[in-house]
Amino acid sequence: MEDVSFWRDRERRFLAMTDARLMGMRSDADIGQILADNSDELLRILRAPEYTAEHVGTVAGGVGHVAGLVLRGEYVWAWNISGKADAITNHVQVDHFKTESALSARGADLVAIGLADDEAVDRWLDALADPHSPYMKRSGGEWIDDLAAASAAHCAKLAVRAYDMARAGTGVNAPQGAQADVGQTESAGIGLEHSTVNPETPAERRAAVDAYIEEVYVKTDRRITRKDIWKAARYRTRSEFERWQRCDPKTTPSAHQRFMRVFTEKRHLK
Repeated sequence: MEDVSFWRDRERRFLAMTDARLMGMRSDADIGQILADNSDELLRILRAPEYTAEHVGTVAGGVGHVAGLVLRGEYVWAWNISGKADAITNHVQVDHFKTESALSARGADLVAIGLADDEAVDRWLDALADPHSPYMKRSGGEWIDDLAAASAAHCAKLAVRAYDMARAGTGVNAPQGAQADVGQTESAGIGLEHSTVNPETPAERRAAVDAYIEEVYVKTDRRITRKDIWKAARYRTRSEFERWQRCDPKTTPSAHQRFMRVFTEKRHLK
């Protein structure tokens, strides 16, 4: 399990990818059908002059990879990742997300040393498939919405866990590393209060809320909800909280202060 700084860096990297709005669908993969579909896609782009040689090479590599899985009987993906962008942009975004996910899965010790990145990505998405997560959906099958934001929120949770492990002397480089991690985190003004010091985007605010909910669960073994947060800020309905979370222009400075005070004062830990 990596330390706090590793998870804060991973969180920032995933937050920078939220514009892609990728989603992951759990799949009982029919590897033969996947190979057929990918082959058809390759034939289609070979006939289309607007695609670059680099893109053709990427798709061809994918076909070869799947064909290799069939021939060698190797690991088959448990999750399909897709986005709403055009085909070229989508391939780049998915590849970037998979790279970051594989690194994160290894940092969280979700896969054994030597296993392929494909399996590491699947294990990361398995970790994101928390039934309590607001990103987990079940309409039309089991799927995860906004993978980058969900990953950022999960990294924030892992930062909380790494912080606790460091304080307990069980984290990376413990016991000497424990004191270093605690000091570094506290001096940076992060502590365990929330995902970022002053979340300014919808993804950052969702991650901050998820991290706070996880902290309360870790500390008290009690699972609070978003309703508990807006009630602690002394609101009678969720409207102001939802406006704040999505960075609605109608959100007042007072509302922002009240929600941030819930996080910084840790009202659900008292």
